[in-house]
Amino acid sequence: SENGIEAIIPPRKNATTRSRGSPARARLVREIKRIGEEEWKKAVNYGKRWLIEIFFSGLKRVVGEIIRAKKDEYKIQEVIFKIYSYFVMRNYTEV
Repeated sequence: SENGIEAIIPPRKNATTRSRGSPARARLVREIKRIGEEEWKKAVNYGKRWLIEIFFSGLKRVVGEIIRAKKDEYKIQEVIFKIYSYFVMRNYTEV
């Protein structure tokens, strides 16, 4: 994509390689059929997203999801502090 972000959504087992409006999707289906679904999943790190989702879910649950700072530099400091606090709390409770 123009932002350098690529969707990693596996197609259905019976997906067609014809475009029907989405050439990128057709290319994806052809690639999976060529190398196999398991190899494709390894190549694109499919299944890693849930780790990130768990981290952010826990972070927001423990320290909140609202950033109160107004200036960008203070927003960054606040986020860093929240992440640091989250790690300290997690490590303290796991002992």
